[in-house]
Amino acid sequence: MKFSKDALRRGTGLYLSPGSIGHVVVPTQLVGVGFQVLVGAHTHDHSKKKIYKRLHRVSKTFEIVAEETYITNPLGGGIYLQVPYGATLDLVEISIDGVLEAPRFSHRSFDQMSAQEWNRRQKLEAPWADFESDKFMMQVPRSFIYRKAYPLQLMKDWDRAMDGYSEYLGIPPERRNRQVLYIQPDLQLRGSSFGIGYPQQVNNLANSKHIASDNGDKNVWYLNNMTDGEKSLEQHVWSHELGHASAMSMFPGEKEAIVNFPLSYILNAKFGVDFSLAFSMTLTKPIIPPDEAAITWMVSPNFRAGKPMGENEMRYQHRGYAKYGDVRRLFGWEALLSFHKKEHEDYLDGKLIDGRGPSHGLDRVSSRILRMSVAAKADLTPLIHFWGVKLAVGVPDGMKLKKGSKRSPTLASRLQEFQIPKSKKIKDLLQRYKQIAPKNNAEFNAHYLRIYPKQPQGGHLNSGHGFYNQWKGRYNDEHGRQAVAFIDSLLQLYFPEDF
Repeated sequence: MKFSKDALRRGTGLYLSPGSIGHVVVPTQLVGVGFQVLVGAHTHDHSKKKIYKRLHRVSKTFEIVAEETYITNPLGGGIYLQVPYGATLDLVEISIDGVLEAPRFSHRSFDQMSAQEWNRRQKLEAPWADFESDKFMMQVPRSFIYRKAYPLQLMKDWDRAMDGYSEYLGIPPERRNRQVLYIQPDLQLRGSSFGIGYPQQVNNLANSKHIASDNGDKNVWYLNNMTDGEKSLEQHVWSHELGHASAMSMFPGEKEAIVNFPLSYILNAKFGVDFSLAFSMTLTKPIIPPDEAAITWMVSPNFRAGKPMGENEMRYQHRGYAKYGDVRRLFGWEALLSFHKKEHEDYLDGKLIDGRGPSHGLDRVSSRILRMSVAAKADLTPLIHFWGVKLAVGVPDGMKLKKGSKRSPTLASRLQEFQIPKSKKIKDLLQRYKQIAPKNNAEFNAHYLRIYPKQPQGGHLNSGHGFYNQWKGRYNDEHGRQAVAFIDSLLQLYFPEDF
């Protein structure tokens, strides 16, 4: 995972006033081995911005090279201990003088804050508040929380979400060496758009007027219900960008699609949201359940022509990761959890390079299909083919080779070696998809209305509502026949006994 070897940040719950000098005393085992004291949590440098909403640099870092360290910052700031990667110390005590207590809430394993203590700490005057558990951390303006009710359940929910993210990616939660997610709002995005980072400061905007004068109980998603799919884009961005930071393996072209899917697991498996709704909520708009996602692919020209799904047809779209939704619907979460667990183990063993697992002598796509099929205990090839992944055309096992040539293994032969059977569940799903594929213009437009009931105008011609505006008067019976014909070709190819 990217940033996993960066220094771990630990809050102290203390604040250094602007221009004052603090005095930090640490035990000898922290001296000269990479530990630091940070003053001010906002560490991103905005000096390359064309428009400035805050000073470029607002934090200062001090290396711990002696048992005593003096710290200062003209702007002041919260005080944090930066723990270097690989440090093996347990709890240590440090002493800090010349500072003030700051608003904070701790849900760490060794520091559980009571409601009474929260009522005291939330009213303190330092401008930023820390929320920290062993798995999640955030800083928010004090003006957002000084009247907020005891946030124990909020932090438990965040921890549950973090456990879900770890579980889905095959990482035992107890093996995490840092918080899974660390967010904070800023006045500007770090870059020109959302992105990854530790902290994930790049994705949550705050308004300077609100910071100065909010009512003490801000209605913002990260302080309330991060599972509510109707509030804002930002609450989906944290999961999307965490997916990028996790560097998960994927099929070609999926990088802006697959990273949305782990949120489905969190919502469904950890919070009990119905899977169809959980799948829909992985993107803010439109709300598209799995069957409708399949239709968005089946009505496309590439599907009807039997061509692969293009990267622009996957990016930020439910159909781009719906293949994983189908694996879950047919074989349960265990198939995907088992797959990612093996991917994680292969990474630790040095077998997963650049997002690619052990090849078994196969090309990248075939190898991934094999590994997923082993985890699902079923041949997923027909399903992956349906979802527009380009399959390599190998030399059939029965074909003679030129003299001196060496036969490479095929996906089919490897599946046979692993004793992976064909799946009636997949055959039945393909047959059902054939039934729900729009056969004519009326069925196409009924589907359009289900996912875009307000029928917004404009849009990109190749995706989203723009595609439907382009095709709502053009899709006809012949297009419906083409979609059905391609599904029939898949059924004949992979399940010939029925033809």
